[in-house]
Amino acid sequence: MSENLLIKNGFIDFESNIIQTDILISSGKIEKIAPNIVDINAKIIDATDKYLLPGVIDSHVFFNDPGYTHREDFTTGSKAAIKGGVTTVVDMGSANVPYIKNIDLLNAKFDIIKNKSYCDYVLAALVTADEVDKRQFKDISLLMDSGACGIELYTSTTVSGIKHLDNGHLYELFNQFKNSGYIFIIHSEDFFICDYNIRKFKMKNKNFPKAWSEARPEIAEEIAVSTIMRLAKEFDIRIHFNDISCEKSVKIISEAKKNNVDVTCSTALHYLEFCDEDCDRLGNLSKLIPPLRKKHNNIFLWQSIVKGDIDIVSSSHNPFEYRTEKQFEGSNIWNIYAGTPELEHTLLYLFSEGFLKHRISLNNLNRVLSENPAKRFGISPKKGLLRKGSDADIIILNPKKKHVVEKSKLTSKAGFSIFEGMTFNCAIENTILNGKIVYDINKGILGEISGNYIKRQYI
Repeated sequence: MSENLLIKNGFIDFESNIIQTDILISSGKIEKIAPNIVDINAKIIDATDKYLLPGVIDSHVFFNDPGYTHREDFTTGSKAAIKGGVTTVVDMGSANVPYIKNIDLLNAKFDIIKNKSYCDYVLAALVTADEVDKRQFKDISLLMDSGACGIELYTSTTVSGIKHLDNGHLYELFNQFKNSGYIFIIHSEDFFICDYNIRKFKMKNKNFPKAWSEARPEIAEEIAVSTIMRLAKEFDIRIHFNDISCEKSVKIISEAKKNNVDVTCSTALHYLEFCDEDCDRLGNLSKLIPPLRKKHNNIFLWQSIVKGDIDIVSSSHNPFEYRTEKQFEGSNIWNIYAGTPELEHTLLYLFSEGFLKHRISLNNLNRVLSENPAKRFGISPKKGLLRKGSDADIIILNPKKKHVVEKSKLTSKAGFSIFEGMTFNCAIENTILNGKIVYDINKGILGEISGNYIKRQYI
């Protein structure tokens, strides 16, 4: 039985107002939220002048375990998570080898990672063109029935072994699962536009960093999003888009919501901060999927968080071995991998550059980092809320301290960040997971591995 914790005098968001209050934690759950709580048996944490936030649920991570553990594994990734205020991650179905394409592979992954995670975790599955061609639809149903949070798919990919779904595959898949309630988690760009441009640019030896953005134009994302919305409407399919990066895509999704399509979307912190003008300065670190866009999109994405058109902000944590996969002799924008490991920075970035700079409210921040991902992936109200009865996943954040991104201090095995050198005007003092303090700013990671597998609770 864990001891009671009593957090005193912290600021929380309550119905879009910031109030000062206490939170009592008992048996791993939030027992009471009120001012002036007294519990003589509880351990006291003084949170005066600090903010109390629900633990972040990062809806888009790649921990690469099993398969690519030279990049990251569940232990290093989950340590990075709790250091960054992330108490639950959604690990993608393509985040390991073999990919999670059936129930046996899901169970095999669980057996490998079940004693390796410092944070709680949710697992997604993957479907590729192969499964649709072979009509392996029963495997998809078994995965969802087992508690997987959704089915990941790609309409364009540069990853060997993952065959993208063309419009015919999408039609067949959605027709098969119409009205099922299953969530399809989609990485959306038009394959043919991207593939044609990449081949053309390579032939012309356009190897400069910005060439990646030019080869994968915004219209490639817009076409894919528009097609998926049309098919989702036709077959009553639930959709979640990962890494939406441009204005027109958000507008297409917003219009679909008005037409009763069950769709949500996320963006990532790097699409809020960087644009294609940064490619030359960032060099190989600028290679992302989708790529960095024109600057006006940064402003629009921030505004879309406030309006509720962007539902979730994730890290899109995609680590690689820097010296062999991101920056090496003879490397250029075409022969390196695309992605950046930002699990440690999502909350710090949104609080510092969003809330403290008055771009978003504290309510907006909690909604896109915790409440909405918990709802979308079927683990609310257990997760994602500061509410009586919810799991006591709580972040204590100090707005009077600063955090500087330095690669030497990163916990992720990847050891690099696109935010290198940036200063955030806040710091995470403590991460509390299921009622236990698992991270302290002065002591680091505390206690033993205690992360749990959280199955989807509902469709």
